Amino acid sequence: MKKDKIKTEKSKKLPRFGALDAFIILVVIVIIVGVFFRYRLLDVLNAQQNLSDYNVSFSVENVRYTTPDYINIGDVVYFKDSGAELGVITNESENMGAFTVAPASEMFTDSNGNMIEVHYPNETRVSINGKMICSAQVSETGGILINGNTYLAPGQTVDVTTELVTMTIQINNIEPKE
Repeated sequence: MKKDKIKTEKSKKLPRFGALDAFIILVVIVIIVGVFFRYRLLDVLNAQQNLSDYNVSFSVENVRYTTPDYINIGDVVYFKDSGAELGVITNESENMGAFTVAPASEMFTDSNGNMIEVHYPNETRVSINGKMICSAQVSETGGILINGNTYLAPGQTVDVTTELVTMTIQINNIEPKE
């Protein structure tokens, strides 16, 4: 008799999982998924829809004279650190190639205190000016946001890579593509 009484008391103390419990758990899961979709997925999708194309002019200073030979129109440029796409190399203008190349130079002070520009011999080092097309959003601070989260503005230096070349570019100008 005591065993039956102990079993009855234990069965009354143990909680039972019922239909109402399953319904509450299901509602909580649906709410969590809904919040995730609202604040994560939909924001990402909306950010991708608001992208526009921008012409980004850049320069690369003091690189080997062979570097421009390894960069072509249509090459995809990636951020070196994250590997995310930055843009695609395009013509600097319709009747020009991908780059304007000039001999690299450095400024020195002579014995009289005058600044002298000295060019590297036989164009062993060059400076490159180029342009790429980037898909981005306008930032509230005046630059653009690549992929909705990486800020880019004139005067900024960025480490980038293409399929064949890794270099540091300086952003000179950003303007909407016509």
